[in-house]
Amino acid sequence: MRTCKASRLNSKRVCRKKIEQSDELKIYALLFDLDGTLTNSEPAWFAACNETLRYYGKNKIEKEVYERDFVGTTVMKNIVKMFPEFSPTELKKAEGMYKDEFEKRLGQILIKEHVIDILELVKRKKLKCGLVTNTSRSIVNKVLTKFGIEEYFQVIVCEGDTARAKPFPDPVIKGCELLRVVPNETIYVEDSVTGVMAGKASGCFTVAVTASMEKEFLKEAGADLVLDNIGQLWESIEDLLA
Repeated sequence: MRTCKASRLNSKRVCRKKIEQSDELKIYALLFDLDGTLTNSEPAWFAACNETLRYYGKNKIEKEVYERDFVGTTVMKNIVKMFPEFSPTELKKAEGMYKDEFEKRLGQILIKEHVIDILELVKRKKLKCGLVTNTSRSIVNKVLTKFGIEEYFQVIVCEGDTARAKPFPDPVIKGCELLRVVPNETIYVEDSVTGVMAGKASGCFTVAVTASMEKEFLKEAGADLVLDNIGQLWESIEDLLA
């Protein structure tokens, strides 16, 4: 118990030190990724990936390979990796199947612990809040509706809303533009290497949570702060945004 408590206290000290790098720094908004950050949807995406491979007669991939090479990118990018020999028409069909297989598993998805607390706190502090994801809008809407959290996000940037998806910074920058804030006034919360790369390239203070990636990979990607879980952000946010 003492170790756990000390870890939480240390997390708060690190958060405060890293975010308050200058007396001029002010945070006016938070942007969140969805899959793996706010929800535990990655197992459902993993199953959808392997079911699509099975349908087309290919071997399943291991979880470690999926987490390393597939998490955080668009479905189409994953489909191209899986079926480089496919024509554009075949790729589009396989993409549709991959997404359908995920939607069949919506019932398996849970919202992460403390997410509602964090969103309520952000709302209470009158900070702007947005969602930035590589997932399609139709699926995002279903996930948000399932958990009743769509009301917390003033803007939602999805797959196809920018010319380039994460790991490019375009979606994160668009989220900031729609909220009418600049990136260095914004915290971006992610769980994947591609998302961290996008957040850092955009100029946001980028917080990574170790949901689907190991801590060292997220640090190497450039995360300003790496937390063991999103609950640590909830524990620290009162101090960070006081």
